[in-house]
Amino acid sequence: MPTGIAEPRSRKSGLGSLLSSALLAAALIGCEPGPSAAPNSEPVRTVEPSPTEAITELDAVQAASVGPWRRLPVIPGPAFVAPFEAGCQAAEPKLRGQRAAVIDVRGAKIVTLVYDMGAAAFVCRSTTDDPAKPFDVRAIEVPTGELDPDGIDIAFYEAVRVGDQLETLLVGRIGPVPEVALVIAGFPDQTFVWGAHANGWYTMWWQGKVAMEGVATTNIRHEVLSEADQPLP
Repeated sequence: MPTGIAEPRSRKSGLGSLLSSALLAAALIGCEPGPSAAPNSEPVRTVEPSPTEAITELDAVQAASVGPWRRLPVIPGPAFVAPFEAGCQAAEPKLRGQRAAVIDVRGAKIVTLVYDMGAAAFVCRSTTDDPAKPFDVRAIEVPTGELDPDGIDIAFYEAVRVGDQLETLLVGRIGPVPEVALVIAGFPDQTFVWGAHANGWYTMWWQGKVAMEGVATTNIRHEVLSEADQPLP
């Protein structure tokens, strides 16, 4: 497990230029650039739905969760998350009574939950086929020190084995400023992946052992606020 935490680079760094160019290109052509092809999509709204809307949105999240891997995660509501949280709490006693800080749902039948325990954190990953039995529950090292208000760091960044395949899993913290609208990992081939983020944490994963160039927070104008990177072990 990597223990070194990269310091954010200048907003005028190469990653900032990469993300700005990639975001502009994505906006112009109306697609989601990323390490591999995936259909265009938007997050599913889950803010105060009516009962009818809640059923529709639950169906939409469930459909996305079992579909192809996506660069852009969907936003799950409590009804979708509940069985996954219950499975994580049953698998790890330290998680009992805890709520996940952030949940990543981006297809391929995999759901990733990150738990903030203060001085410690846990990552719990399950499949949509069996939410009650997570296939990976691990403690991760929380970076020391306070983040800048718009900062970002890296707590876990490794290639992990899922069945007979490798995936690259990225987890970290972000600062509390409301201007942070997106968390984006950029790649040397000018593609990128959006992270799920909430409650001061973010997470994302992509297929294969593929090193990113770095990860950044951006505002709603797609201006890079802060960046971090470190080598992929």
